[in-house]
Amino acid sequence: MSLKYIAYISLILLQCCVYQGGSNQSSSNNDELHIKIELLVDSMSEKLSVKSIKKIAIMDYTGLSQGDINFGAYLSDEITLQLFLKEQFQIIERDQLDYIINEQKLNNSGLIDDQSAINIGKILSVDAVILGNISTLNNDILINTKAISAETGEILFIDNLSIENNKEVQQIYVTNIKPPNLNKSPRGPKVDQFDKPKLKNHDQAIQKVSKSLLSCIKKKDLKCFSQFMASKDQFRKTLLIKYRNDKKDRREKIKNLNLEYRLYKKNYNKSFNDLIKRLASRDIDWKKLKIKKVDYKIVKNYDQKKLFRVDMIAHDNNKRIHIGFNAFKMNGNWIISKLDVKRNK
Repeated sequence: MSLKYIAYISLILLQCCVYQGGSNQSSSNNDELHIKIELLVDSMSEKLSVKSIKKIAIMDYTGLSQGDINFGAYLSDEITLQLFLKEQFQIIERDQLDYIINEQKLNNSGLIDDQSAINIGKILSVDAVILGNISTLNNDILINTKAISAETGEILFIDNLSIENNKEVQQIYVTNIKPPNLNKSPRGPKVDQFDKPKLKNHDQAIQKVSKSLLSCIKKKDLKCFSQFMASKDQFRKTLLIKYRNDKKDRREKIKNLNLEYRLYKKNYNKSFNDLIKRLASRDIDWKKLKIKKVDYKIVKNYDQKKLFRVDMIAHDNNKRIHIGFNAFKMNGNWIISKLDVKRNK
């Protein structure tokens, strides 16, 4: 009987090991792209530093298909983030770059060649422009990268790498993270879900984020609130930024990304439910509740990604509620965190 019990326990442990091994393999596949990008940026930053490059513009990588374009936008965003973490370069903001591309009528990805990139670099007064292209070969994706001097046209850095075209990469291929061009007509698409095409004007965007958030609160709708939840990849990027000065903690968090993201989602949903419970005791007339004032300030500026602290005051003609939250814009989407309701004075 004892031997049967030991054999049973051994079988369970073996199954657990097999499952964990499969999970680690999936995680390894998912990490391949990010590890190779990090190594690419390490090599690139070393070369650019030797050349005393300080100010750079990063173009979206080009390709033939819509999937290539999606992947190119993702790749340029990852490289921007990794270079930002180096804290060695001034990186031109995405809205400025898109504005110039549109003005030069180069918004079709296939039209941006080396000379066009150099011209854009001169207009933006940068030292170098980073650009590249994407192609596929069998089950691999080939990524060609180079950095060009905006002043002389000299190639400062060049690299070719390949990655496996696995299911995680395919997910990026079908996801368009790039927001519409900034200078479309007002009748056309908006820059993101809450912005009009104005450079460095956050007022209207913050107002609309606040209005949409209040709508979710009035409906007590967690699904509505989930539009402001970070995706797993966005969450990974926030961890990279948050722990940018602590490489050991940063790698540990990324290593345990699946667990960290599950905890994040759990706490995210809890923050909304807790807020609804606290407001339930206030006897609020939800039909009459309207925003009266929204204040905000930029508390952190992570290059192209800004963290806002927002204070929203709403009235129902009788009672006043004061809700605070952090808003972080990433890839054209707004992520809300640290949601709380202040005590009435």
